[in-house]
This record gives sequence, C-alpha cells and structure tokens, in this order.
Amino acid sequence: MRPPTQQAAAQNPTLDLLLLCMRPRLDGDSSKRILSIAGGISDWDALIAAAAEHNLAPLVCKNVEACAGRALSSTRTQRLSLQLLGNSYRSLALTAELFRVLAALEDHGVCATPYKGPVLAAQAYGDIALREFSDLDILLPQRQIVSAHRALIALGFRSVISGLQAPEISRRIPGQYAYQRGTETIVELHTEATLRYFPKILDLEGLCERREPVEVAGRQVLTFSLEDTLLLLSVHGSKHLWERLGWIADIAALSEARALNWSRTLDRARNWGIQRMALLGVGLAAHLQCAPLPDEIALCLKDDRVARRLIKGISQRFFARGVQLGVFSRFAFRVHMRGSLATGIPYAFRLATMPTESDRGRHPRHLELLYALRRPLRLARLYGWRSRAGPPF
Repeated sequence: MRPPTQQAAAQNPTLDLLLLCMRPRLDGDSSKRILSIAGGISDWDALIAAAAEHNLAPLVCKNVEACAGRALSSTRTQRLSLQLLGNSYRSLALTAELFRVLAALEDHGVCATPYKGPVLAAQAYGDIALREFSDLDILLPQRQIVSAHRALIALGFRSVISGLQAPEISRRIPGQYAYQRGTETIVELHTEATLRYFPKILDLEGLCERREPVEVAGRQVLTFSLEDTLLLLSVHGSKHLWERLGWIADIAALSEARALNWSRTLDRARNWGIQRMALLGVGLAAHLQCAPLPDEIALCLKDDRVARRLIKGISQRFFARGVQLGVFSRFAFRVHMRGSLATGIPYAFRLATMPTESDRGRHPRHLELLYALRRPLRLARLYGWRSRAGPPF
C-alpha cells in the first residue's frame, strides 16, 4: 500500500503537519518538511484546535518547536511551550490520581490493571507528557465491580451513571462504569462484561497473567503486554471508526517502541475474532505515517482485500475534510471489520440494538426491548441516515 501522496497532503497544510508530527521519532526529511509547513501556517488557533481534536497536541507542539522553533516568532514558540507545559501538568495530576485510585482498589482486594492514559504514554512514547488523555481507564473482573465501586466512593468519587448503587451494580452493566470527582477527574472502570465491541468475552485471567511492568513517573505499574495492548487499542479505534489520528499514532509508537511478537499478536487476534481490526490499526499506521509494516501483517493484508479497502477509505476520510458517516455506513463498517458476512452481520446487528446508558436515560430498566428498538433511531438522529460532509478539518 502506498502512503498518501504529498500532493494530497499539500492541499491541506494543517493535516500534513499533523501527519508529520504524529511520529515520535523524526528523520531529517520530516524535520525539513515540518519547518517548511510551519512557516506558512497563518491560523495557529485552528492548528492547535485540530491537534487537540485528534489527541495530538503534545506531539505537535514538541515536534514543531523542535524543528521550526527558530524560524517562528517568539509569540508562537511561547504558545507551543505553554501548551506542552499545560499538558504536562494535567498528565502529572492524572498520573498522581491513578496511583491513588490503584492503591485504594488494592486495599479493597481488587485486581485492577490500568491501560491507555499515562500507562500507554509511558509504554509507547516513554514520556507521560507526550500523549494527551483526559481520563483513567482501568480493567478489572466483573465479579469485583462492587468492591471497586465502594473504593471509589470512599475516595470521594461519584458515579456518573445516575442511580447506580452498590447492591445493584453487579446486575447493571453499562458501556463502562464512569466516576467523577470534582469537575475534571474521570475514572472509567471496564470489565470483561462491558467491553461489548469484542466479538467474544475476553479471557481477563489470561490477560492478567501476561501483564508486564512499565515505569510511570518513576513508579513500576503492571499493565497489559505489548501484544495485548496493541489489540485492545485496535478494537478501541475500530469501535470509533478510526476518527482520530491520535489512536493511529499510539499504535505506530507502540509498534516502534519495542519489538512485538507479531506472530503471537496475530494468533491472539484470530482467537479473539479481531484479526481485521488489528490489521486496520497496524495498516493505518503504515499507510498514514510510513511506519514499517511487519512482514506478518503485510502478508495478511495481501490476502485481505477488504482490509486494504477499509484502510484506503479511512485515510481518504481524513483528506476529505470531515466526512460524517451515517448509520448505514457505520453498520456496513462494523460488518466488514468483524470479518465475513456470516460473522459480521450478527455482530453489527448486536451493536446496533444493544442499549447503552444514553438509550435508557433515566427510564426504567425493564423496558429493554423498547430501548433496543429505539437505539437505531437515536443513532440516526445523532449521525444521520446517510454520510455527509462535516465541518472543515
């Protein structure tokens, strides 16, 4: 697969700059292009906003300042520095909160594993300040959710889901158990029961047996192995139809940070029923960032015409300046990302009719059938029936 042409990227200098700055490690040619493009950017508010929208603000600020800082005005370089410094403060504050939450969960006997957030920043980028995140994601067994709920309540958190109480929590399974303290800190608890975008129920015990230590802000924290983390990220990106470049940057950085066992990764992806989702994640990183494509992945992509077509379509959406996929296109994407039609149609139908907290609202839970019937209509109001052009990039 060829990467996007420079001619296509040159038509949108903001996107071209984001694609270049997605790379945590730059070569000489990339540094020169960043210098050339940054000097011609006039609307820096739009650039910073686009970087933030795609969770790339720290990487963009760092790379632009490093490659073009001397050519920019002091006002612009100061703004880049302040933006990067502000993200560092937020990252440190959330990391301190993560340590506090993990200690409380451990005191309540909960086997909790953090992933994404500061743990992924350390795992993939080697620096918690180089990845933008706004919440803390923790995976734990469903059987321990009541204990975890009580631990967070004791820390001063409140459940974002209205009316969620400890006796009921084991029977009520939302998309995630979200908690908030004050106006900013969000903790999202996930279990093998809440990860509905996985075709099969995850073997959480196996995941935990393969955990690896990673140093986060000077402390050792257990998180999932590189192979498992990459697969979790691939499902998350596919869940959201790969609408943000930051998710692709994470996979590229994770792939390059340390050597993954790609044969093991693909075997696990097949067992989980998510091989095509994994191919999309790694393939997009190679297609948009010119990242090395492992031989094992390249061989699978050669045999998977649908995956190649999806990668091309996702990439084109970024250059099409804000295409909003309608419910029909979203349903078709979920069918294709699962694999064959025989497995994809039931999978997409389940996701289209499985009620979430947004579907239920404050209404009684015994109306589950009604919520399932209403969900496609709510999604149509949210996304429209057909795809359309959205706001400019």
